[in-house]
Amino acid sequence: MNLKVRCLFGILLLSSPIVGAQTIDQQVQRAYFDLLTRQWQSEQEVKDRLQQLSPDLFPEYQQIIELPTDEALLPWTYFLAGIERSEGGKELAVLCKEARKATLMLRRFHHVRLADPFSQAVVDTSQAVRRLQFFAIQEGDKVAEIGFGYGYILGLLALVYQDVEVYANELDQYRLRAMQKVMAEEFTRDRSANFHFLAGHPRSTNLEGRELDLIIMENVFHHIGEQAVFLQSMLKSLHEEGTVIVIEEFLGSGRDEGNCPDRMDRAVLENLFSEAGFTLLKAQELDGQYRTMLRFARKEEGHLQE
Repeated sequence: MNLKVRCLFGILLLSSPIVGAQTIDQQVQRAYFDLLTRQWQSEQEVKDRLQQLSPDLFPEYQQIIELPTDEALLPWTYFLAGIERSEGGKELAVLCKEARKATLMLRRFHHVRLADPFSQAVVDTSQAVRRLQFFAIQEGDKVAEIGFGYGYILGLLALVYQDVEVYANELDQYRLRAMQKVMAEEFTRDRSANFHFLAGHPRSTNLEGRELDLIIMENVFHHIGEQAVFLQSMLKSLHEEGTVIVIEEFLGSGRDEGNCPDRMDRAVLENLFSEAGFTLLKAQELDGQYRTMLRFARKEEGHLQE
């Protein structure tokens, strides 16, 4: 099935009414079709405009698009400068930027979606969807990720949700600046405006008083030195009904090589949270990743579901 037919199929799907609240799977599929359609439309417009100027320009554009981002920087800069000096001017240069942005986002999405919606070939994205289902985020929520690393979860949130306020915390200043740049370049202004980046701190979330609905920490908690102090900071950062999700690869997870030497015992982590005033609401294994997701709330809330 060619791309044009796929996009038309996507448009039809998007125009169909969806009864009731969307599941995570539906949100991911709908976001994918929306992006696929936008990418196809913008690329067709770029192709038409560039071919009007010169038959060589669109193949050059495609070659640059195929380059890794770091290798494409210089060729892309020269290409845009040439377009701005041409009859197309700045308007065409902006159009090329938007088309490239959609293409780069689509590539990222290939690692997020559940399965190809056309061939139904399964893509290994079950881990991403299991995370989203476990997070149970609602539109309008205030969410923080502590120690976002390479931005995997931030990318998921940006792709799936329209109106979630996200506070992104990271100790590594290089990663902090790099992820800010990625969000600004790859996502629309209204989407990236919902993401707030702040420097991490070894003793604090730096988010006290924000009344967050959810705090997410993946492969981070075992690196914290003063864990009891940090847990008190998290309590002060949460809404009274807010929760904390910790994703960790615990000792005894079944994988003996290539693991972080600072891994924790699950019972030790649970005891630390209990002593700080949290109760464990829910736990779920991430099959194939040797990781466990744990959801905690203040002690007066809920019971464990294993």
